[in-house]
Amino acid sequence: MALTVDQITTAVHTYIEAVGAGDPDKLGALFAEDAVQEDPVGNVNNGRDAIVAFFGNIKDVKKEATLKSLRVAGDVAVFEFSMITHAGDQKFLLEPIDVMRFDENGLIKSVVAVWSQDDLKVV
Repeated sequence: MALTVDQITTAVHTYIEAVGAGDPDKLGALFAEDAVQEDPVGNVNNGRDAIVAFFGNIKDVKKEATLKSLRVAGDVAVFEFSMITHAGDQKFLLEPIDVMRFDENGLIKSVVAVWSQDDLKVV
């Protein structure tokens, strides 16, 4: 059975909430065992364990994440979100655009986060 727009939309919202909370285990539960993450483009993590480890790197960083826009077509979601991270007295804004593909179980099978260091802004 094909995934619905509502199922994918819910998964994206859960992803954004988990990113903001810095919860690598909750994020890992959203990914298929053999998922591939590219964040940013060129930095590839293969498999759920590697993806959880990636998110573990930002676990203790204070941050907020907010979904800005979302489009869903078939098993693909494309969305932009903003993430503000706190480092001492400074705040940094990043607004990546992610392209996610989902498997038949509603798990993320691939994600590509499109951003570069030039997109990181001090706010």
